[in-house]
Amino acid sequence: MIIAASSFFAVHLIKRRKSLTWWDYSFPYAGIIVWFLLLIGGAGKTASLSNFVIEVFWIALVSIIMQWLVVGVSFMSHPASSILGRILTSLPIITSIIIRLTVETIPE
Repeated sequence: MIIAASSFFAVHLIKRRKSLTWWDYSFPYAGIIVWFLLLIGGAGKTASLSNFVIEVFWIALVSIIMQWLVVGVSFMSHPASSILGRILTSLPIITSIIIRLTVETIPE
């Protein structure tokens, strides 16, 4: 919900600059989805409720920041801006993998 609310205006700004694909709409949520898939798959330590709150908070924060950085990149006219945009959109997924695999179990 927080990601949706914070990225609404960002998506509106990007739509003015370029046409959007399904990935542009869904990448902010990809980190959370990957985190749940890793949890279901048994990757990382046992996840307590505290783990859920802390890990998902950081993933959501990275997703929100990346969405706004992508807005900034969309205003760049440099040829490398599309590559930078792709790297930025993959960071929520990379963040969720790193967090899920490295964070120890936090007691409730």
